[in-house]
Amino acid sequence: MKKYNSSDTKIVAVIAAVGVCMLIAGIILTIAKIPLLELKAIFIVFGLFLSGLFIPCAFGERSRYLIIDEEKIDFPRGCSIEGKYNSKRTVVRFDEIRSVKTKFYEGDRYPVFVDVILTLIGLPPMEDIYFYTLNLKDNTQIEVNCIRHYGKSEKEIFETICQSVEKYGGRVYKDPNGE
Repeated sequence: MKKYNSSDTKIVAVIAAVGVCMLIAGIILTIAKIPLLELKAIFIVFGLFLSGLFIPCAFGERSRYLIIDEEKIDFPRGCSIEGKYNSKRTVVRFDEIRSVKTKFYEGDRYPVFVDVILTLIGLPPMEDIYFYTLNLKDNTQIEVNCIRHYGKSEKEIFETICQSVEKYGGRVYKDPNGE
């Protein structure tokens, strides 16, 4: 059994920890009666903002793990089953999968300054992504695009899924436009 965590988990947790540290520093400066009013206010306000925003995000990201077992794969919420968004975890046994198909989508190509502006306002730049479709033996289709959230582990996860599906007699169709 192997458990994969989202690549954003550490980043969000670090920002939450920085927010908590700023809040604690502001409280300590206030209790110690240090005369730096602006510094105390900045620490407390930004500490409250960062910790209040990123602590719940850190717990949410922590729940987005993916588990690959010998017999099954446990996807986080966000898979589409028969075209409908599933807000719960999806568990699929490898022996129930008839085939796996990948589809490569090329991201929009913007100039570098547009990508920087998108990043600054909180939108990710348009990048190349893969969508994975699992066709089950009962003719159910599960579309998975959440594997891209695991960063460098995406290829490892996909190869493990392919090997397990082929082991149980399923087929793998890779998109010729991708790598």
